[in-house]
Amino acid sequence: MKKAIMNMVVILLVIAGGVGCSQSSKQKEESVTKEVTETKEQTQVKEESGSESEDDEDVLTVVDVMPQFPGGDVELLKYIAKNVEYPQESQSKGEQGRVICSFVVASDGSLRSFKVVRGVTPLLDKEAIRVLKTMPRWTPGTNGGKPVAVKYTVPITFKLQ
Repeated sequence: MKKAIMNMVVILLVIAGGVGCSQSSKQKEESVTKEVTETKEQTQVKEESGSESEDDEDVLTVVDVMPQFPGGDVELLKYIAKNVEYPQESQSKGEQGRVICSFVVASDGSLRSFKVVRGVTPLLDKEAIRVLKTMPRWTPGTNGGKPVAVKYTVPITFKLQ
């Protein structure tokens, strides 16, 4: 939400900067201040009304401390390797490759918003998402010492031997 406010402030500053060349700097500044104040008031009303859900929390991509699978990256790779069930149909067709998936580690460590960023085949893509959905809660990422929602990307490689 704060990110959206900052984007609106920047947009408003750009728009206000281009409003009438005849306006003085003081008038422009007052106009921008008024618009920013109105935007903040609208945002506060929305927050107070409780209309935002957990799914609407700001999702960051870069944070002070990234989220972590229980036991770290090595355990994550072990978990994926142990739980992937290579689809028989894909094996018989010789389908292999790397499925890149993303998901959100929420501020409480739960996982949501699973997506295939780059897929291989529908069967392999579906299996990759299935495995990710079975993962336990993660340690959430933090920014400024507070837990935050973070988008995380994981490649899952399917290779025939």
